[in-house]
Amino acid sequence: MIKYELVNNRIPDKDIIKIVDNYITDMSAQYSKEELYLKGKNTSILSSKIKDNDLNIPNWRIPVAYGRKIVKTVTGYMYAPGLITYQDAPDKLTEIFKNNEEPIENQSLGTYQGANGKTYELQYIGDDGEYNFAMVKASEGIAIYDYSIKPKMQAFIRFYMKQKAWIYHVYYSDKIFKFERKVDMVENKAIAKDNTIALLEEEENIFNEIPIIEIDNNGNEVSDISIVIDLIDAYDMLVTDGANEISRFAWAYLLLFGMKIEADKLEQIKKQRVMQNLPDEARVEFLTRDIPSEFIETLAARVKKEIHLQSFIPDIDEVTFTSGASGVAISKFIYLMEFIAAEKEAFFKSALYKRLKLMNVIYPEIDPDTIKIEFQRNKPESDAIGAEIYQKLDGRGISRETLITKYTSIEDAEEEMKKYDKEQEKNDTASFEDVDSDDTNEEEDIEDEE
Repeated sequence: MIKYELVNNRIPDKDIIKIVDNYITDMSAQYSKEELYLKGKNTSILSSKIKDNDLNIPNWRIPVAYGRKIVKTVTGYMYAPGLITYQDAPDKLTEIFKNNEEPIENQSLGTYQGANGKTYELQYIGDDGEYNFAMVKASEGIAIYDYSIKPKMQAFIRFYMKQKAWIYHVYYSDKIFKFERKVDMVENKAIAKDNTIALLEEEENIFNEIPIIEIDNNGNEVSDISIVIDLIDAYDMLVTDGANEISRFAWAYLLLFGMKIEADKLEQIKKQRVMQNLPDEARVEFLTRDIPSEFIETLAARVKKEIHLQSFIPDIDEVTFTSGASGVAISKFIYLMEFIAAEKEAFFKSALYKRLKLMNVIYPEIDPDTIKIEFQRNKPESDAIGAEIYQKLDGRGISRETLITKYTSIEDAEEEMKKYDKEQEKNDTASFEDVDSDDTNEEEDIEDEE
């Protein structure tokens, strides 16, 4: 968290430059590194190399995308489309969510909430007059807070490179400013030719508060990746070293007995990997060493297990879910992940209510106090478990629409209930006709007897 005391409710130009430069050096680099691990481009193993590799010694560098696996597992568990719902949402909110692809936006926010420990969402009115919201990654935005006991955001700086200049958008509760800062691209793209910025645009802030929502991952703003990044690097090294050892086996020393081969011939043999017309007394052997494969595998398994233990993300490869899997077994599997999921949800839910609050400034019919946000989990429950729960709760004061939504795989509960009602009406009509037909037959039997 960056704290700063505004000067006449503004950040002086020279301090904007200083804040951004320091942030790029201290924080943005860290966030950018975490984003690379999210993409499976682990910087530690990819940057390692043999200093002198003129002999073409095997030098595999294999990044294992564990950062991606950790983040995607918990994101899919919490933020997959359809898991966040809004009860009593007005039509305008539904329209805005549709235009902004809100389920996909939430999933992206959840991804970077976990990858960087925080992320932001900007609310704005587009050129077409429509309400929009979009994610601003932690590597591209700076929230500025005051020094109160409960720090309050008093400014936000969004920065990005455009051609040969840095562009700064500075948001205050009353104004939004856009600045340009020329950059010397040859020496250092983060350092300007001079310490001045030029004002490009100034506009009123129609929200009357900073239109930025911060979404923290937890109380310490620690990312799911950073907590295990050293373990990921160790795992990469073990996998890489194993691959290199196997490759080096093919590069074992060649021992020649009873013969001598010129250097140029050796180069040819190296390429063709064939030796022929050897003297009778000649002998060829390879000098190799044993590969400690069991040790490498044991250590790799230990590091892998530690990654899951420290990240609180279960290793789904260790469990096989079947239609007969018990609810207890499934709950135990996700027990640890629920610890971090609950904390993530608290911050995310608060952010979603703030999103509604900002919308309410523009559209009074979107009232956060009348809209209930509900979170569900993407649990690997079997159909049998859901059916059992449904039967136990049916008729116990919970609506069938809620039961269908929570405990079945049916996507549209309302449509399913309409189909059920039609079937019931059809069955009732058929039953009535059968009864009426029976009565008629009885009357005919009586007349025949007479």
